[in-house]
Amino acid sequence: MEAVTVVAAVLSLAAAVAKVREALRAGAARADLLYFAGALAGFGGAVGLPADIINLPGEPHLMPWIAHCCAMLGAACLHTAAVRIAGGPTPKPLLGMAVVLAAAVSLASAAGTQPSLTVPGAAVTDGDVLQAAAMLVYLAYLLWALARSHVLIGRYLRREDTGVLLHRSLTFAAGGVTVGVLWVVWSSYVMLSVWLGSRGFAAVAGPFSATAELLGGLALLLLTIGATYTSWAAPMTRAVTALLARRLVVQLEPLHQVVLDVLPELALPMPDDPPVRMRLYRQVIEIRDAQMRLHSHVHPEASRVVAEQSKQARHGRAGIWISGGESWIAIREAAELATAIDGYRHGRRYERADDVGVPQCCPELQRTTLAEARHLVRVSRAYSDNALVAKIRTDLSRDNEVRSPRPPGWRPRARRR
Repeated sequence: MEAVTVVAAVLSLAAAVAKVREALRAGAARADLLYFAGALAGFGGAVGLPADIINLPGEPHLMPWIAHCCAMLGAACLHTAAVRIAGGPTPKPLLGMAVVLAAAVSLASAAGTQPSLTVPGAAVTDGDVLQAAAMLVYLAYLLWALARSHVLIGRYLRREDTGVLLHRSLTFAAGGVTVGVLWVVWSSYVMLSVWLGSRGFAAVAGPFSATAELLGGLALLLLTIGATYTSWAAPMTRAVTALLARRLVVQLEPLHQVVLDVLPELALPMPDDPPVRMRLYRQVIEIRDAQMRLHSHVHPEASRVVAEQSKQARHGRAGIWISGGESWIAIREAAELATAIDGYRHGRRYERADDVGVPQCCPELQRTTLAEARHLVRVSRAYSDNALVAKIRTDLSRDNEVRSPRPPGWRPRARRR
């Protein structure tokens, strides 16, 4: 547990320094970065001082109230940053209020005797009324600031225009604030137990103190991750997605080649040696374009047969048509595409009531290119290997529908070798 506290304090102090350096180079966002730096430095000092990460000269009883001042500074800066994120006016008297409260706690703590129990956020002596009253003021301020910050950050997270990186960053920060509230509540319980002189509490003081340290370290670690997420997550995400995109390009190539063999005119212009993300995007677009172009050639029985088999499978009366990594949606799209390709090659067209000039878009479109490519990989796998798709294709190829002439200029494309 002490390791979590040490790591969190060191990381938060390093992140605070990085935020200050970033603020010196920033423009309009300089104030926000400085408030985040103050929050990280304040909470880092509050956790690091009791853990002896930071050693200051002076009497031992000075360390707790210095840690209290740091915690109140961190809470004030965090609340101010949360207000600015939510779009509200900057609370100018907030820092002054924190200074006054910190001074009161400092004087009360310095006047008291050496605490008999010291944990992050709770340092009192058995029966010391003055010290306990000052600690209650300190903990009440921390609880108010953290709870208010959690409400403001949660309100912003519910907005639909929040970007992915910012949403994840604020999610980590909100988690850290939540754990911080638990830290304050637990510290209050520890402090009251010591002050009231609960019988037998001394025997469990060690585990209670370790739990408080763990909560404080975990809260600080989550806040540090949230405050710095947008700085390190973007390059790491690009590196990881490049590896995923390269694998998806290879897996999607068989289906991509099939649709280009049927509709070569759908091939988009592409520069020499394009980035892997561009190649994946091109494959997804061309496959979806082919599905839309072939919409009127899809056999009407294909989706009905898949739906019937899916219904029977839910009741345990169907054969095993699904292997690992497939889904009924992917099987349905693969069956529709297979019958559409056969219908296009043989000049079969099926009129539907939902065809009004423009083919309908493909259903179940995903939000990102990677998610869409993963889905199309399942479609490709079902198109090539699924037994139900092969059965539907074989059965419906014997259909004697009224045939229309092949589209003008249609010719099969030679397969790449």
